[in-house]
Amino acid sequence: MARLLEETADLLEIDGGDSFRIRSYRRAAEAAAQTTVDLMAAATDTARLLEIPGIGKGMAANLQAIAATGSLPLRDELLSIERLEERALALAASFTIDPSPRRRARNIFPRFDDNARVLRAAYRTLADDVRTGQFVTAAAEWLRLPLMALPGSRLEALSKTGFIAEGFADRRYLPDGTLVPRSQPDAFVHDVEEAVAQADRLMSE
Repeated sequence: MARLLEETADLLEIDGGDSFRIRSYRRAAEAAAQTTVDLMAAATDTARLLEIPGIGKGMAANLQAIAATGSLPLRDELLSIERLEERALALAASFTIDPSPRRRARNIFPRFDDNARVLRAAYRTLADDVRTGQFVTAAAEWLRLPLMALPGSRLEALSKTGFIAEGFADRRYLPDGTLVPRSQPDAFVHDVEEAVAQADRLMSE
């Protein structure tokens, strides 16, 4: 429950929500994490929930919703396709190209590099989570999208929304099907014909 409340606070902050509301979700998340009360058992007893410091009527209702459905309506709304589209359009609008030749365009390539670093870090985190038994599949379920990962990974078995096997024409593979670490000198395929042959093989498997 604490995780769902904390995630909702993060999403509200990304969405530019009211700061007081964000703080209330963070306080509730901290209270839920620290309390010794069995929140699932106490969910049917509003008075018991209200005895927990940091939990008011609104948050008590949220805890009851989580207990009943395993989710939080506001969190689901913030993760909806409609809200994601709104944020994507707002982000795209902030990078509108100025047609005036007299004004120097803002260089957005550093931002692309930052995004690439974040995505690579997220990919490594997900891979580590799978290896350590901490499975991250909820986002795909929220968005009703298939998971994409290396074939034979635990994510393939865990996905409830379909699975797409990924492959890299420009990367070398170890015998167990995992990628050769980028730190190794032979991690990349540089020969075009070899890369094409590997792509054909990956698509046929």
